Amino acid sequence: MDDDDSTQGNWLISHLKNSKVAAIFSETILCRMGIHQGTWTTEGRSGCDQRRYCMYCGIPQQRGRHIWPNHHGYRYFNDGSCETTATCFRCGKTKFTGVQHEGRISYWNAHCKRCGEYLSGDGGHGGHGGHGGH
Repeated sequence: MDDDDSTQGNWLISHLKNSKVAAIFSETILCRMGIHQGTWTTEGRSGCDQRRYCMYCGIPQQRGRHIWPNHHGYRYFNDGSCETTATCFRCGKTKFTGVQHEGRISYWNAHCKRCGEYLSGDGGHGGHGGHGGH
């Protein structure tokens, strides 16, 4: 009798005792689920664009890791517009961040000071743009 007969007859447990087999088994399942592993490397000068090849199946992946300003770091897209943008500190890529109204013209006039859009009850705060369907 073998010294290690506790796993005899159980194919899964006997093979998983070998850590290399366990790693290949688990990683194959993860790859099939779309969960790949590997080291991300940067491309280009900014470091925002990254790429990796899965260490198990070789599938390439890309991602962007930008550094955006906080929610107060937005800029208005155009004069007379309340659409805002933010720019990545590293690469300069710009993204649309929403609508930020400047507030009502007056207590009696519920239109935005900047774009003229009617503001429904929130006074233009909170970035909802008065599109709540009220």
